[in-house]
Amino acid sequence: MKRFRLSYGVVLVSVISSVVILFGGIFAYPAQAAGTPKTSQPLAPSPQEADLSSVTLTLADLPPGFEVMPDNLLANFRSLLEQVNSAGGFSNAEMVNLVGYQRIDYPYSEFVVSFLLTPLNTLQIFQFDQQLSDPDKFLRTTENALSGSGFSQFELIPGSTDIGAASIGFTCKVDAGAITIEEDILSWRRKNVNAQIAIYYSEGYQPTADILTLGRTLDTRLEAAVGPETEAVTGGPFRLAGPYVPEITTYIPTPLDLSPKPSVIGTNLLLAALMMLPFAVAAEFFTRTLAENEKALKRRIRPMNWFARLQERMAGFFKTRFGDVLKVFVVMIFYGLVFSLLDKTWNPFSLKGLILFGSMTIAYGLVGVADDILQWRRIRRWGLAAELKVRPANILLAALSTATSRILSLVPGLMFGTPEALETDDKQFDASKRNTLLKISGFTFAIIGLTVWLPTVVTNLLQRINLLPSVLNNLLGGFESILLVIFAVALENLFVQMLGFPGSFGHSLKRRSRWLWIGLLVLVAFVFYHTLINPRGGLASAIQEGNVILFLSVAAAFVVFTFGMRLFFRIRNRRAEKRGTVSPLPATPEPAAPAPTAPSAGPAPAKPVPAAPAPAAPPPATVAVPPVTAVQKAPVTVPLAGEKQCPVCGEKIKAEAKLCRHCRATFTVTRKGYCLTDHDVVEVNEAGKCVRCGGEPADLHVESRLLQAPAVRPVKPAPPAPAPAPGAKLCPSCGQTIKAEAKICRFCRTMLG
Repeated sequence: MKRFRLSYGVVLVSVISSVVILFGGIFAYPAQAAGTPKTSQPLAPSPQEADLSSVTLTLADLPPGFEVMPDNLLANFRSLLEQVNSAGGFSNAEMVNLVGYQRIDYPYSEFVVSFLLTPLNTLQIFQFDQQLSDPDKFLRTTENALSGSGFSQFELIPGSTDIGAASIGFTCKVDAGAITIEEDILSWRRKNVNAQIAIYYSEGYQPTADILTLGRTLDTRLEAAVGPETEAVTGGPFRLAGPYVPEITTYIPTPLDLSPKPSVIGTNLLLAALMMLPFAVAAEFFTRTLAENEKALKRRIRPMNWFARLQERMAGFFKTRFGDVLKVFVVMIFYGLVFSLLDKTWNPFSLKGLILFGSMTIAYGLVGVADDILQWRRIRRWGLAAELKVRPANILLAALSTATSRILSLVPGLMFGTPEALETDDKQFDASKRNTLLKISGFTFAIIGLTVWLPTVVTNLLQRINLLPSVLNNLLGGFESILLVIFAVALENLFVQMLGFPGSFGHSLKRRSRWLWIGLLVLVAFVFYHTLINPRGGLASAIQEGNVILFLSVAAAFVVFTFGMRLFFRIRNRRAEKRGTVSPLPATPEPAAPAPTAPSAGPAPAKPVPAAPAPAAPPPATVAVPPVTAVQKAPVTVPLAGEKQCPVCGEKIKAEAKLCRHCRATFTVTRKGYCLTDHDVVEVNEAGKCVRCGGEPADLHVESRLLQAPAVRPVKPAPPAPAPAPGAKLCPSCGQTIKAEAKICRFCRTMLG
């Protein structure tokens, strides 16, 4: 008979039925079995965390007529059960309190066997509960798996699914050659203990022992020993770690491990919408804030300066084609080293540690920069300039995310700070080339994620069916772990790409079709949460699951911290702007106009006034030219859409104003911003692009400097006096035009002589 690992229940039925077939002669020769020695004690109970010595069936629990099974027959039961349990993946669990009883009523026989398996690990507990959550499906799967071995007529025992935390009971028939045996089997779990009872009897015989009564009796004793069950297990790994399987990879599911329950799917849709989107936005703000304030961080964190200097020295060596390849290799090694620390069991000096380091290097190093590497190769094919280099801010972020995951025991761990290694000048790309690079970035992670995740269906099935040698099975598990890590990294990078930030594939898709972008964003966010955050818990259990609570708490704290840090740098920058603002100059008083001279209104002078010569044309009035003041030494930094204060008149004017509309002072105005590519404050053109690389800078602002301030207001020149007409002259007293031969002014009565 083939050995199956399709489910724990299949293994259980295979074990019990194999024992029945092996010892089928007992039913044919009951008299011989009745004459063998007997014992009344369970065989070799093992010490456990809880005292299980009293958790066993006794002869008093059975109807009259039963006696203890002989030692040699019970020992054969133990040997075979241990072998099959080990082959079924339960070698870590010990079989304790194995007891057997028999009732011989020739020509019929009845046998009762019970035992405990403990301790079950978290994975085994979850698998047991998951398989028994649908009893009908479990029976159909079991019957199909064993139909070729003589098993038939599987029927669920009514009332057998409400014992312990999870349970199932069923009857079946086994064709053992010359005879047919009927079985009643009951299996249940409480805490980390699995209890099993089986009753074997001849076909057509009505058993005197009731399996449900025996099960409830034994469960009462088990509950008294281990305590009541608190909640269903929803967390824990999906598989056991092995010689080539790092522990961290056991928390990444294959497609077969995902829960199809509507409650779990609905929970993850809700949690993805309420938490993951603001968390991802905060992560992007965190990265941008670190990049925008990289200079300030360098002054306070010396290791970043050391790394930058080391990187500059290595840049002189990396100039050849071989140097470019080495750059990619260094990036892969660094991220493989940092993210290997996510696994708390990592030992770099062991074979398993080296395998883990290699897996992490491929997953986090190569896949983390897969889009950058493919874009870099495409740019080189175009004959344009591009470079691969690790940024200090991203290295710090990677180290912080790894440290946070280790301290808070997050699994599979935070993957923030994935490498962004491509540096190039965007001005050298036209619209077609830029769209090509964005498509490479978006499709790379989707294709890689699906390509490495779907084959894990096959690897998972091959490991569940115990047909391969142990060496090949271990190698297959190691290969599967590499695929799962690559899938996790690709999925997270795809999620970030779909958020729609400038320069991402999601941003390009959003400009083309907003509804399509929203649909894909929701889909990717759900897959991320359903696979890596809460793959099998409903809302009620998810909010009580320690892993989910811890992640939500960390996510909320991270969001608050990120926006707090963002606010801190904004306030600090505004204070720096205020300190750099020039105080207004004191206003210069306008010169007082001379008092006008009123003409005399008295009587005409007694003496005649001699005729005055014709006055010359009055000289033009002198115009007051404003002197040029000193140019303002320190420019004032003002937000692009803000206002600045004129240092001459003190009035508010627009940040980009070059002329004060109140006092006519002039300014030099320069648009600037922080370039995320060059990591420096650069000038910005009218379209809001960096003049160096053509990118979209952050923190756009205006640097304004006072160029010229008027000291006094300009005085309008007086119009020149009109020349008198021929035969006329001007009165020297009142300035009116009179005849040339006039002896007295007809306006002011002045004697002209």
